Amino acid sequence: MPKLIDDINKLISSPDFQARNKNSSTDFTRNRSLDFETTISFFLNLNKGSYETELKQFFKTKNNQDVSMPEVTKSAVSKARKKLNPAAFIELNDELINGYEKYNDLQTWNGFRLLAVDGSTATVPDEIEVKEHFGAWNVKDGQPCPKARVSQLSLRHILS
Repeated sequence: MPKLIDDINKLISSPDFQARNKNSSTDFTRNRSLDFETTISFFLNLNKGSYETELKQFFKTKNNQDVSMPEVTKSAVSKARKKLNPAAFIELNDELINGYEKYNDLQTWNGFRLLAVDGSTATVPDEIEVKEHFGAWNVKDGQPCPKARVSQLSLRHILS
């Protein structure tokens, strides 16, 4: 795993990656606390709380501090986020998957990779536009309602 993390860090710090994933050539050119690498790292941190709480914890960890000193504001994070091309996260995800496969011996079953698919149905907003676009299920009792089919494909490791 350390090699994979090193590969991801190298990619994030790569001038080519940064050039591809800034919305403008003038974005992230000034020396700020939220440079390109820090901004990407913050959003890769899988934030669950408020920006304020997450920023304090992020910079506390990043700077190896006992108490976090506020370095950036919530609005600064929002502005920095707008400078990022969302394709950066797709590229990082692809690198993560490829790297995982590169550094791990994936087991197979009879020479095949085993994949598991699970499906479900979800209720979506009952609005005219949604019904017109996706259609609606006719239910036994009551009015037709729009539904969405959800599928998830996941790679499973085979235990020998």
